[in-house]
Amino acid sequence: MVHSALRSAGLTRRWAQTLRLINEHEGSITGAQIAQVAGIDAASVTRLIDRLEGKGLVARVVAADDRRRQYVERGTAAKAALPHLRGDSPQSNAHLSFPSPSSA
Repeated sequence: MVHSALRSAGLTRRWAQTLRLINEHEGSITGAQIAQVAGIDAASVTRLIDRLEGKGLVARVVAADDRRRQYVERGTAAKAALPHLRGDSPQSNAHLSFPSPSSA
């Protein structure tokens, strides 16, 4: 059921996990923080964000206090995808969450 909902929204599991994480942090998360939570390297996160940004699902925003830092927030197309990211059951919550470092 979770897979079909993601497919119908045009999302991969990794994309959905990342969008859900960004949504939970309400635009106050950096690529480095995403990499840390997801357990993947910075280059992979950059490619992932590039793809999501290309689909309008996320947007990069330069921090006002430090122009070297960028935050990742929901893009305009994310609104349509968000209903597919709700964890209505423990199974879907587990499927759409990144594994904790101890269980990876």
